[in-house]
Formats: sequence, C-alpha cells, structure tokens
Amino acid sequence: GAQPVYIGFNKTPDQIAKAAVEEDADGVGVSTYNGGHMLFLKDVLSAMAEAGMGDVPLFAGGGGTILAEEVAPLEKAGVAKVY
Repeated sequence: GAQPVYIGFNKTPDQIAKAAVEEDADGVGVSTYNGGHMLFLKDVLSAMAEAGMGDVPLFAGGGGTILAEEVAPLEKAGVAKVY
C-alpha cells in the first residue's frame, strides 16, 4: 500500500523536495497541466538530489499536457515513469 501526502498545487521544486525529505518519501508524484514541464520536472529532480533524495523515484503525469514524444527524454533525464 501507499500513503499519499498532498502538499497542494503550484509548488516550487524546492518545496516539493523539502516535503519529500520531511515525509521520508519513498516516491514523489507530480501532476503538471500548465506546460513548462520539461524544465520543471528536471528542476524537481535537481532539487531532490540536492536535498539528498536523488534515489527517490519521481513519477509524473499531465493528462495530455505531456506529449508522447516528451516521455522518453523525461525518463532519460531521470523521471521514473510518465503517465
């Protein structure tokens, strides 16, 4: 099972990483619907690495915002899975 922790929307990469540390997360999920996700998700990965959470998988979804051709580059950059 999993225990999700919702921290709200419009969070910065640093806020996401901080929450992951505080919650001792085993995984982080980010939903993005406003574009800019290619840079934003890479920034989240960087913030997580800086916070010592670089080994925690980052999952992302975007309900049609993330295009099929963007999935492979995101996963190559370190996103564990794009839905």
